[in-house]
Amino acid sequence: MTAADEKHQIIIEARAFGVGQEQITLKPMVESIKDKFEEDVFSAGCVLTADTGYCSEDNLQFLHDENIKSVIPDNQFRMRDPVYSDSETFKAHKKKRQKTRTDNKKTRDVFPGSEFVIDFVKKEAVCPNGKEMIYLGDDFETKSGPHMRFRGYLKDCRECPLQEQCMQKEVKSQGRQISVLIESKRRVTQLDKMKKIIDSDDGKKMYSKRMYTIEPVFGNICSNKGLDKLSLRGESKVTAQWQLYCMVHNAEKLWRYAT
Repeated sequence: MTAADEKHQIIIEARAFGVGQEQITLKPMVESIKDKFEEDVFSAGCVLTADTGYCSEDNLQFLHDENIKSVIPDNQFRMRDPVYSDSETFKAHKKKRQKTRTDNKKTRDVFPGSEFVIDFVKKEAVCPNGKEMIYLGDDFETKSGPHMRFRGYLKDCRECPLQEQCMQKEVKSQGRQISVLIESKRRVTQLDKMKKIIDSDDGKKMYSKRMYTIEPVFGNICSNKGLDKLSLRGESKVTAQWQLYCMVHNAEKLWRYAT
């Protein structure tokens, strides 16, 4: 993971992590930056931007608790932007992906929870085929709030003419299950707040800065400096190799902007 400033693309922190998921690397990177600089390095109008791989409720809550202003979009933010989702380029790309993935798709699209009729007061649910379902309780909790859970009767699901549209696999030991958020008890999460930010004009402008802040860094090191792959193994060795290239990058930037 690598962090740089917006104005001159000076790398302020870089290290390798021996994990596959990006999400868990954000917190240690922020803490490392704060250790190397003054504690208020993220104040005075500073905005931290990162790509969708770092977006999670835990990360956003951490940044909120640290009073760090950030713009980290969820992985569906472009789908909510008509400029992107309605473009012919996107539609053509989506169609191509669907065509190439057809043979490899292991599951099928099924009725979403919104297709089921839910009565939250009576705690009842009716499936798209008009069959009542079994109430399993409302103790299933997510960060958004409590959910009601329902399951179809096994006999109904086995005999249902809509089975292929409702079940991802053949009915065996139990019927279709759904969990539905109880809207009256919905909690406003940090992810909800971030969605409003990234969907706003100001949020889009702030996030667009990420492209010309960090991408030129990777372009310079990987293309101009020829580091097309890391030749060492182990977290400490890979970190050292990457940081050496980062030092060369920074030396060039300092030479260029020092005058």
